[in-house]
Amino acid sequence: MRPIRRLTRLATALVIAATGLVPTVAAVMVSAPPAGATPAGLGVTDTVTIGAPSMTLARGIAADGNGNVWIVSQTSQQVIRIDSATRAVSHIDISSCVCTPWSVTIDGDDSVWVGSNDTPGTLIHLSRYGVIQDTHVAPTTSTNVEHGGFKSLAYVNGKLWFTGLSYNSGTATYGSEVGYFDTDTSTFTRYTSGTTDSATTGLYYPRSIVEGADGNMWVVNYGDPPSRGRSVSKISTSTGAVTTYDGSAYLNGPIAIINGGDGNLYIANEKYGSATGSVVRVSTAGTFTEYTDASLSGVAGATWAKDGRVWILSSTAVTGFNVSTHAFTPYTIPSGTSARSITQAADGALWYPETNTSEVRTTGIGLPQKPLAPVVYSSDSTHVTATVVTGSTFDGGSPITSWTLYASNGSHCTTTLPAAACSITGLTAGTEYYFELLFRNANGASYTSPSAAFIPGGSGFTTLASPVRIFDSRNGTGTTAGAFGAGEHRSLVVTGHNGVPATATAVVLNLGATGASVTAGGWAAVAPTAGSFTAPTISNLNFASDRAYSNAVTVAVGTGGSIDFYNKNGTVQLFADLIGYFDTTTGSTLIAITPSRVFDTRSGTGTTSGRFTSGEHRDFDVVTAAALPPAATAVVFNVTATSASALTNGWAAVVPTPAGAFTNPTTSNLNFTSTSGAVATMVTCGIGSGGKVSFFNKNGDTHLIGDLVGYYVNDGSGARYFPLTPSRVIDTRFGTGSVPIAPIGASASLSLTMTGRGSVPASSGVAAVLMNLTSARASTTGWFGVYPASTAHGSESSVNFLTGRAAANLVLGTLDANGAIDVYNRNGTADAIIDLAGYFAGTPTFGTS
Repeated sequence: MRPIRRLTRLATALVIAATGLVPTVAAVMVSAPPAGATPAGLGVTDTVTIGAPSMTLARGIAADGNGNVWIVSQTSQQVIRIDSATRAVSHIDISSCVCTPWSVTIDGDDSVWVGSNDTPGTLIHLSRYGVIQDTHVAPTTSTNVEHGGFKSLAYVNGKLWFTGLSYNSGTATYGSEVGYFDTDTSTFTRYTSGTTDSATTGLYYPRSIVEGADGNMWVVNYGDPPSRGRSVSKISTSTGAVTTYDGSAYLNGPIAIINGGDGNLYIANEKYGSATGSVVRVSTAGTFTEYTDASLSGVAGATWAKDGRVWILSSTAVTGFNVSTHAFTPYTIPSGTSARSITQAADGALWYPETNTSEVRTTGIGLPQKPLAPVVYSSDSTHVTATVVTGSTFDGGSPITSWTLYASNGSHCTTTLPAAACSITGLTAGTEYYFELLFRNANGASYTSPSAAFIPGGSGFTTLASPVRIFDSRNGTGTTAGAFGAGEHRSLVVTGHNGVPATATAVVLNLGATGASVTAGGWAAVAPTAGSFTAPTISNLNFASDRAYSNAVTVAVGTGGSIDFYNKNGTVQLFADLIGYFDTTTGSTLIAITPSRVFDTRSGTGTTSGRFTSGEHRDFDVVTAAALPPAATAVVFNVTATSASALTNGWAAVVPTPAGAFTNPTTSNLNFTSTSGAVATMVTCGIGSGGKVSFFNKNGDTHLIGDLVGYYVNDGSGARYFPLTPSRVIDTRFGTGSVPIAPIGASASLSLTMTGRGSVPASSGVAAVLMNLTSARASTTGWFGVYPASTAHGSESSVNFLTGRAAANLVLGTLDANGAIDVYNRNGTADAIIDLAGYFAGTPTFGTS
């Protein structure tokens, strides 16, 4: 799926011991846990064993918004990724760094940063999928290493803050520092102050760093045994000034500093030499307050969690500290725990890696997982109503009591269960929005699940039980009898007839032309009826006098529920069959896919091999062949006829398979003859009895080929259709659309970003475009194929053409992650012309990364 644009973060930063601050990101939905991998329940500890290569001396841990936990292993030079839902473990080799990985954090786009404990220090940048993007070694001079020993990392607004040690090779002395790496400019900036842990001289072995409520960076100074750290330093993000506060009356071996979400900082304090550690609160004015509990023995790490508590990891327990009531809630963990860092993952549980064994432990603290599928919604042009199913999400051991849906326009709605739905209003049809969803139980709120981009409005599709001929100039059906003259147009009211409601936004037709007087260059168009007629400048069907031609057309409904048929040159008979309609209030939604060949009589794919004979039909179980879901209602094919024997009047149709005896269709999808070469058209067909559709050939013998390009579903999970006023957006003959003025070469592709083109929104929420693709000035017989950009180009054709002859076909273009398609040309050279008819935009699906 497409990359998501984040809302303002709803989740709060997590802090760990060895790595300092770990900013969390808005959570992305993960799959429901399989059997045996249910998240840890309230106070229950689970163990994940890391396979080979083993994890040795795990130091830092961080949780991303995609449900993963990331751990750095010091001596084995690897990063370990664990899916918190499935417990799947991945090993990422970073030995090319030749460094000692120590700290890890997540940045604003869910990519991962690893810091090494070396001089000079190294930062390793990984994608959210664990692929090394780049490395950055701290700068050096001839006698001085400027940055080293990245003990902790914290990502804040494009800056990767670190604490560490600098090493002067000339004098063999260490110095303490805090600084940041600018991820935009790839430059380092550092601040240093002092070399002792005196309360007044500044930084001394800074251990952990966090952004405070005042917008400055706060550091706890660990010091060096036996003196131990007893101070906290503030680094002004505006001036770089370092201010140190004396904490000697409270601090002795501080492990981690945490933003408590209440305006204060909280320090997990080891209290070196004492049997019991403590939590020390520090105000932004530098005032200290200490809280102790018997469970804080051997303090090793700490994090802030979504339940509003600071959680401290010790040798015997993970203990929650309520920043409001100052109450402690300890959960006993296995004895002998050697973990040194802790974080909260999107499953609501705390995760901490053992340093002495190749194991990671997870302890539930009573929060729900981030929301999982499904989210059922309804939409019109102004609002979205969401119904959330909570049963697929682990509830943290306490029933989910409510959920809240946030929208990127600042609106939100909350439903207290058992109420089923809530609505967000004030939305604009055709405009991009994002949503975030969270659950609450008695213990607090879950992480949020953000949605993919969503465009409200649009229409669902309804297919007729059988195609209906609604227009035929040969016999006067829907119009006056008689051929169209050059430049003539005729209107047809389509709403209120044949089951098409008054609220229909577009109709799906099969348009045919026959008896043309022109030997070349004839074309027809269908357009929405407007207040005054203007001759179209785009075409739907290209034809000549040699035979009958056909093409699928999806056209918006115009004034008075009407559409206009138009003929450009010469005389011609036009006819049209109604296939279905789009409507704002009902209908199925589209799942667009990469073209896939599912039916081919030449090879026997999906059928017996051998050409169709005259009057033959063959049933095809499309649901089984394409593994369609139970919610599928209709399929979209590109159907090609080739090697036809009929001298005249060859045609084929695809219809839903009836429950009873098959009746030959009386309407066609595809017209061809023995001299037409391969001819293709887009076919939309309802799914019939037994999950089947039937291919039918009227006259002569012919091969038929079916490429599946999409299907419709009635569960709301697909994309809705937004019809547009047809417009020409690409023409390689003239460079229209900022493309080269040149035909597409043999085995070459023209890559086109379709989002933001014409009236298509520049949004990742757009799943596919509907377009009329025309080939022109072909140097040889060949074909175009349309694929999502950067995908493999197969043998699935979209438009088949002959030398020097224009050919057109309606094409469903599935977009890639960047909103682009490839128009691929198989043979010779040919110009490509694209007229946009509309686009499909998907649902606000949660959990798309």
